[in-house]
Amino acid sequence: MSFSRRVSLQWIPEQVDPEESTSTYVITSPNDEFVDIRIYSTKYPYTKEKQEAFDKVFQWGITGVEEPIEGTSRVNFKHEVSTTEVIESIRTGKLLEECRGEPDVGDFSNIEGSEDRRETGSMVNFETGRKTDYIEIWRSLDPINHTPHKEVREPKETTDIPKVLVMEVNQVGFQGKLVRLGNWVQALVLNRSTKEIHIIRYHFDTLLKNWDRLIQYAGIDFPTDFAGNVGESAMVSNINWICKEKV
Repeated sequence: MSFSRRVSLQWIPEQVDPEESTSTYVITSPNDEFVDIRIYSTKYPYTKEKQEAFDKVFQWGITGVEEPIEGTSRVNFKHEVSTTEVIESIRTGKLLEECRGEPDVGDFSNIEGSEDRRETGSMVNFETGRKTDYIEIWRSLDPINHTPHKEVREPKETTDIPKVLVMEVNQVGFQGKLVRLGNWVQALVLNRSTKEIHIIRYHFDTLLKNWDRLIQYAGIDFPTDFAGNVGESAMVSNINWICKEKV
């Protein structure tokens, strides 16, 4: 399990210096279920009642499963919902299945003198539309003590066990996932009929005992406080969710 923030993205060889134009967090459960949300920094936090066009607010949103490739430092990020594919489907009129992107595989390595990690690979450059080599720098954070106002790195050793909740949409016509780790939760839901995308990112304020809504790009509610057990379900905003993991 991990709670990571992207520090920078560099396209090779176009960019001489790395930069970061988004607030990108990836929350991954102990069983490698993940939700990856990349919102433009100029739009973050986002809680507007009247929502703007998705691609004006977000660079990318993904749900899926991480699959480490045995014997290597590479990870295959198996996408279940990818907003780039949804946007392509809307633009071209093609079925979602016809807009599947190439495998998303990153090669991870340590950075000398730093606790951050380097990821290299190739993917479509969002600005040029061309497949391009990239370098991403990632920072592991403490899902319990990190807050929107104070960065706290993942401790090297800890006895604190973060809360874990993974909920998956279990209903025809909808697809999506919610992952909570510690005091942070992200979720993405796709209405496959209308191509409507719903995204949240919340932080639980332990003093006020409520969720601080950092991203509320959604016309539905989410089961952030599900009290049942693994295998049980909940109906929220007329969408059925099933619990896949809980600690």
